[in-house]
Amino acid sequence: MIYNLFSGSIPASLGNCRSLLRVSFWTNQLFRDVPTEFWSLPRVYHLDLSGNAFSGNISNMISSAKNLSNLQISRNKFSGVIPSEIENLKNLVEFFPSDVASGPISPMGARRSHDDSDHNDNR
Repeated sequence: MIYNLFSGSIPASLGNCRSLLRVSFWTNQLFRDVPTEFWSLPRVYHLDLSGNAFSGNISNMISSAKNLSNLQISRNKFSGVIPSEIENLKNLVEFFPSDVASGPISPMGARRSHDDSDHNDNR
């Protein structure tokens, strides 16, 4: 569902879709908080929320997404800190926080994170 200019918010019920593997809302007009249930999709390996206007905190429930290997959340309006639970994602290879939230990224997280001003142009 990339670059469709969808607007609104992610319905909390989407967090009940436990079989989702790859989710990309890249470059739409989505806003408000990302539902807590959505951060903990157990099978998702690719989550791209970049290029929207999401706000609120990045939930510490992210640690429940054990298969997550690619997390792209740049170019939003998130607040707060990057949850330390992100370090529990052993499969996380790419993490694009860019202008997201504040907070320390540990040395292990720094090896896997990228400051992507415009990473999606490389597709």
